[in-house]
Amino acid sequence: MLIANYKKQLQNIFKNNITNMILQDYDLLIEVKKEKIPFILFFLKNNTYSQFKILTDIVVSDYPNKKKRFSIVYSLLSVKYSVRVNVKTWVSELEFVESSVNTFSSANWMEREIWDMYGIFFKNYPDLRRILTDYGFSG
Repeated sequence: MLIANYKKQLQNIFKNNITNMILQDYDLLIEVKKEKIPFILFFLKNNTYSQFKILTDIVVSDYPNKKKRFSIVYSLLSVKYSVRVNVKTWVSELEFVESSVNTFSSANWMEREIWDMYGIFFKNYPDLRRILTDYGFSG
């Protein structure tokens, strides 16, 4: 898979859903609207020309001075094509993100940890309980 060609194909497929796409060396970062996360992750995992079958990490960064203060980055790996891609979205502290557990079972613990540490709610998450902080925790 030539990542530059793949970038152009994704831009054509998701033209209304991608807010930004950056290719630096062999790393592709796709920035999307939060509502499209489940659809894009499902596509990247199951499309014949993608096969990003492994969710390696979900990373959150907090930018307190921004209106949408949290960036959420899903890191995916395609073993077949030996390529990585990152899918990024932005949310405010009052918004939720659709859970990706149904697409990637490895998201289970990561989403739970993100909810516990940052307060980002994952809609349709099967077991959203605290794992690191006490239930009376405020911070």
